[in-house]
Amino acid sequence: MFLYNIYDGQAVDVYIPEKPPQKFKGYISQISGKLDNISRSMEVALIIPNDEKSVLYNGLYVKTKINIKGKEKILTINPSCLVTLNSPEQHVIQVKDDSTIHFLKIKHGRDLDDRIEILEWLKGDELLITNIKDVLKEGQKVKYQK
Repeated sequence: MFLYNIYDGQAVDVYIPEKPPQKFKGYISQISGKLDNISRSMEVALIIPNDEKSVLYNGLYVKTKINIKGKEKILTINPSCLVTLNSPEQHVIQVKDDSTIHFLKIKHGRDLDDRIEILEWLKGDELLITNIKDVLKEGQKVKYQK
């Protein structure tokens, strides 16, 4: 089963928060396939080889690292670029070559904590404004630092 860039048999790194340098290798054995609408998560079962010398035991809380990079490249932006303009859509502010600004509507995907996945309407070469604090207007000239 292939779902959301994870699949059965995919390698997973498992960490015990109290013992950060220790890493265990496992793999995905089952994916529930049902996305929880509230938490936007799904259950995944892992198989982790465990021998008598291991520190793994029942009820232990662990953290995992799953490489969810698909074959396709994804475009991401800093969340501080997002602007809501009295509408349900979200926008970003692009600085054009002549130092004027232009509001671009975007369609975003997954929230990756420190990045937001962009699904449509950006090419990836736009110069975007972050940490917008002032009221900016379409076509306004701005001074900026890269």
